[in-house]
Amino acid sequence: MIHLATDTTKLQTKLVENKYFELHPSLQRIIQLFSVIYAPIDKNSFVSCLSKTGALDENNKPWSTKTLSPKIDKLLKAGLLMQESRQGAECHPLLTEIATRHAIKTEQFEIQVIAVEEKLPIRTHWNHDSRRIFHSLRQCIREIRIGFYRQDPNFINKQIEDYEKYGDSEEKIVIQNIFEQICNNPFDADWLSTLPQGLYESSISSILLNSALKLSVSEDAYKNSSMDSNVFEVFIKECLLPKLWSGAVVVMDNVPAHKKASIEILIQSVGASVLNLSPYSPDFNPIEHWWSQLKAFLRQFSPKTTKMVDTLIAIALNLFNPRHLRNWFANCCYCTS
Repeated sequence: MIHLATDTTKLQTKLVENKYFELHPSLQRIIQLFSVIYAPIDKNSFVSCLSKTGALDENNKPWSTKTLSPKIDKLLKAGLLMQESRQGAECHPLLTEIATRHAIKTEQFEIQVIAVEEKLPIRTHWNHDSRRIFHSLRQCIREIRIGFYRQDPNFINKQIEDYEKYGDSEEKIVIQNIFEQICNNPFDADWLSTLPQGLYESSISSILLNSALKLSVSEDAYKNSSMDSNVFEVFIKECLLPKLWSGAVVVMDNVPAHKKASIEILIQSVGASVLNLSPYSPDFNPIEHWWSQLKAFLRQFSPKTTKMVDTLIAIALNLFNPRHLRNWFANCCYCTS
């Protein structure tokens, strides 16, 4: 699994740095439009969308099927576009979100969205123009992506509601998977921090939840830990002591960082006492499963500020549910019935 993720990252980097950003802007706009369309499309329909955007070719002339066709073949050969048998071309999935973000940066996104909505419209209910009838899940995802990049949660919710009520497809929509696909392909902390708070938290929650489902308890989560006795002492001074009271009891396990003599003295200085647990196996402590997963989450995102760490931890805590807790206790040989 690690090797697969590494290979995917390498391929994505190759597509972006060595190919996409080396293209002429006119070809970049072609890929951007494919990313917004988010589905295979024939050349004639694509030319219609592209012409609506007012895009010009490398010679500053309007595109036609004749001039566009060899360019699409070139992009297919370079691996920037993909095409399955008897279907039209589409953007490479590892390039889709990068191309869309670049369209926003170059102020092409809204122009392209308007063209797509006009030339490739979503069918509406005959008696109710606001009810959209999606023929496939992918068509709905197209609209959710548009709403996401427009930072419009109300629009996103409306697409989900219409899909579930009026859609022709029986495929189930899982918004967490869609948000993770948008935000984690690739993960860009700087870009993510520009989102409104609601979308930011939903996106991080989606990434964390899907990560939690993929993770298993591993000793690797404890390697290269930054916690030591000095850091723990700062935590005691700055965070714990202000919360203690006379007669409070602080229970500590046998982590080496807890053994510094000054730590117990600090706790006793406010009238509290320390109770050291006897040695035990972490295999029988359910909370070790949580620490393992939490540390793995944090390392995945490489947070650069304490605010981001606090936000990630707060969201991770909200992911607690009885099923997770029950599984952790069961794994530690405790009866959960």
